[in-house]
Amino acid sequence: MSEFIPPKVDLGDTVIYYRKGDPRQAYPAVVTEVFPMVITCNTYGHNRRDFTIERSIRHKDDPALINTNLKDNGTWDLTPTTR
Repeated sequence: MSEFIPPKVDLGDTVIYYRKGDPRQAYPAVVTEVFPMVITCNTYGHNRRDFTIERSIRHKDDPALINTNLKDNGTWDLTPTTR
């Protein structure tokens, strides 16, 4: 089985952040750090006035999320315009 490789993103890219991996809780986010398997992003959402830093975020299709609590960190995906 080949290793999962998340989509390429760069610093400053806009992505969609899913709080706790829940697609009903989708928020815009700006990528602030990129690592091989995870990103850090600044996000804001409903009822928030300031950015929140979200760390160790895996792509929503990462198989490492299955049967783990890694979704508690949230997940991310490309926006429709960046796919």
